[in-house]
Amino acid sequence: MRSLLFVALFGSMLAAHAGEVTVAVAANFATTAGELARAFETRTGHRVRLVSGSTGRLYAQAVNGAPFDVLLAADVERPRRLEADGLAHAGSRRTYAIGRLVAWSRDPALAGRDCLEALRDPGAGRIALANPDLAPYGAAAREYLERAGLWASLSPNAVLGENVAQTLQFAVSGGARIGFVAASQLESTALPEASCASPVPADLHAPIEQQGVLLERADENAAAVAFLDWIVAPEAQSIIEDAGYRRPGS
Repeated sequence: MRSLLFVALFGSMLAAHAGEVTVAVAANFATTAGELARAFETRTGHRVRLVSGSTGRLYAQAVNGAPFDVLLAADVERPRRLEADGLAHAGSRRTYAIGRLVAWSRDPALAGRDCLEALRDPGAGRIALANPDLAPYGAAAREYLERAGLWASLSPNAVLGENVAQTLQFAVSGGARIGFVAASQLESTALPEASCASPVPADLHAPIEQQGVLLERADENAAAVAFLDWIVAPEAQSIIEDAGYRRPGS
């Protein structure tokens, strides 16, 4: 009876102090953010609302007053700009994940091949990448192709997604022969079997360092502060690593 009473009282206390945080999250991290949000809600009683999109678009929305409390970007630059412009709390910026870029295809003709080598085939066909001006994974893909000496020949046939989620759709649907996507996306059990999936060497593009930041409107939002602290805590970092990312500093 006492244990049941304690549970009831504890639940009432959580509900009484529960808050809500609106998190703008880069498309590549949306699924993982959902898993983190569920764990966070269970442990704290706070509620999490997720809004997903390309980092560039979410940044523009934040600058124009969108009601976000936290931005989980896929880069460092946008959180840094928000902080420098006084639109985010100084000192709140932190790296929560390091992304990994993969070239992926379901073209049967590429079965058993290296996707990156297939890019050198004559008439390699269409490639898909996220818009490099909006999405850090797209910028990393373009940088890799430039360093590999392939951008000039492949860019005329490039299909640009607004974000990596749309980029993967292009590759899955056959709209592109090979797509540059986030390794975390390939954890989905709903994804069709790949003919090839080749990690892009991390030393051939700038690190995809993903940072989060507390936005100015969340000044006194305890749920927002707690969520940003939560995603760099060991339990959350284990979830992030299991989803296909590298931990900061690894």
